[in-house]
Amino acid sequence: MKYVVVALLLMGPAAEAKPDPVDQRVRRHIRKTWVADWREKQALNVATCESGLNPRAKNDAGYWGLFQLGEWERERAKPWTWRIKVQVRAAKRYFNMTGRDWSAWSCSPA
Repeated sequence: MKYVVVALLLMGPAAEAKPDPVDQRVRRHIRKTWVADWREKQALNVATCESGLNPRAKNDAGYWGLFQLGEWERERAKPWTWRIKVQVRAAKRYFNMTGRDWSAWSCSPA
């Protein structure tokens, strides 16, 4: 048992995980786009659920990006690119076009 304690002491303190820069940019753009609106947290929850905050996420059904917009949604929420800022703005435009609720997304904002 002495040897285990010594080995742990030699390893030093555990390294802290560094924040993901993409995750930080996604959060910043959502915060800026929804401007401290109560929907900011909802948008973050939906993007986290839909894509894991991965702006390059794709699924087999043809949904892409942070908010997993399909071709029809991307067409109506133009412009759409892989850029985080553009995706967040496109999602907000689509959100506003569909009556300002999250029913168009499979993930709940709760």
